[in-house]
Amino acid sequence: MRNGARAAGDAGFIGARRRALVSDPAPIRIDLRESTGEDVPFLRRLFVATHPEFGVLPVDLAASILVHQYEVRERQYRARFPTLVDHVIEFDGRPAGHLSIAAIENRTVIVLVDIAVLPDAQRNGLASSALAQLLGDADRRGATIELSVTPDNPAVRLYERFGFVPSAHAENAATLRMRRSPA
Repeated sequence: MRNGARAAGDAGFIGARRRALVSDPAPIRIDLRESTGEDVPFLRRLFVATHPEFGVLPVDLAASILVHQYEVRERQYRARFPTLVDHVIEFDGRPAGHLSIAAIENRTVIVLVDIAVLPDAQRNGLASSALAQLLGDADRRGATIELSVTPDNPAVRLYERFGFVPSAHAENAATLRMRRSPA
């Protein structure tokens, strides 16, 4: 969201701990749990908060458009990935992000469909911690993880740090497909 507005419920709840987390060498402790219907309002707010490209519009109009786009995206994800499971990333007992995955090919491949963290919670290791949990689970199962990302997305560096490499089958120049084999 733009124009100084924030999604309700995300107003700097991690900001007070930011300095401690940056200097603390211990891994960030998160909880990763399956989302429920009660999480939908948070997931909508997260979607709105992580799409700043609509900031040139009035706040109410942008929020309305983005909530609609969230609903459309969810329908598309569920149509494309029938095994889709959404998870909420919790930090200090509060929702801070989400991770969506789908198992395909007899559960030997896990697709990382989406990962997002509230802007105030970004750059604190929450996505890295969620990704580390996902990779650990995939390694125990012997599963490969695949994802698609735009090549200019800063998350590409995160994925590379976790051992993802570009796959040979990119959908188009605007999409980078990446893959990580089990360790």
